[in-house]
Amino acid sequence: MSTDAPLPANDSSSEPATSGNPNKEEKDTAASATQNPPAAAVQERSRPSDDFEKLRREHFELRDRINNLRENELFTLKEKVSQLNVKFLGAAAIATILAFFGIQKYWDLDQIIDNRLKDRTNAALNFNDQFVRATTLAQVGDYDNAIPLYQELFDRKPQDELLFYTLLNYLDLAQKYEEGLRVIQRAKSDGLLPNQYTNFLSFNNAGYFVMIKSISDKNRSKEAGDLLRKAEELGVRSGNPSMHLVLSNMAIYFAINDQLDEAKKYVQLYRATGRVWSAPAAPWFKQLQQDQPAIINELKDAFAKPADSKTTAK
Repeated sequence: MSTDAPLPANDSSSEPATSGNPNKEEKDTAASATQNPPAAAVQERSRPSDDFEKLRREHFELRDRINNLRENELFTLKEKVSQLNVKFLGAAAIATILAFFGIQKYWDLDQIIDNRLKDRTNAALNFNDQFVRATTLAQVGDYDNAIPLYQELFDRKPQDELLFYTLLNYLDLAQKYEEGLRVIQRAKSDGLLPNQYTNFLSFNNAGYFVMIKSISDKNRSKEAGDLLRKAEELGVRSGNPSMHLVLSNMAIYFAINDQLDEAKKYVQLYRATGRVWSAPAAPWFKQLQQDQPAIINELKDAFAKPADSKTTAK
């Protein structure tokens, strides 16, 4: 009996199985690996592409943030610059204006204010001193020297009604009627008469001068009547103790315009004040009496009659 066992004729475990040419098999294997790579190989080759896309997105996001940040900052900066420009322009304008008036520094402005206060104080003192001098001269009858002072004061402060009617009063006493008309025209040109003046004497005195002018210039008659009526209205409203002045002027005004009945009404109102009327001694009234003797004599007779006890001043 033999101890050696025979080997199988075809045992795959002992030799690798091959079919055909071994070189061809190697080439087919390489080609297959190239066309269909393993999953691990695909993953390894796709990672750089994903990273690039992510990086690109982050880049765009970062750029958008930077742009938004720049726009916000630029907008804020623009607002601040605009505000500064306004302030600088305002400061430059103020500096230009101050420089125009010779003001270069703060203490220059302070000095100017101080000088202005001194000038105004001195001007006020000078004004009062001049008014006192003019009043003193007028009270002693020196109208030739008093009137120029009043005229200068009125030119400086035409809105002061005291100066207006006082100047007219002394021009009347000095019989300078044309000068009085020029003062009235100045007040009219400045819009003071009849729009801003409110004093009874302003309208009475102005109406008196225009009434005298209307004797030779009938075109001024209505103006005289309007001024005297305004004086009457103001006098009645305020209960002015000098109402007899306008009542006398109104009586003469209506007599000049051949309205004797109206003139006599004002004569009665005048007489009711308890005053005794005296005909004006001025040249204009004397001339009027020569030109219209009948009317003026009747007017004088009406004033001479006793007052009606039932008639009272308005």
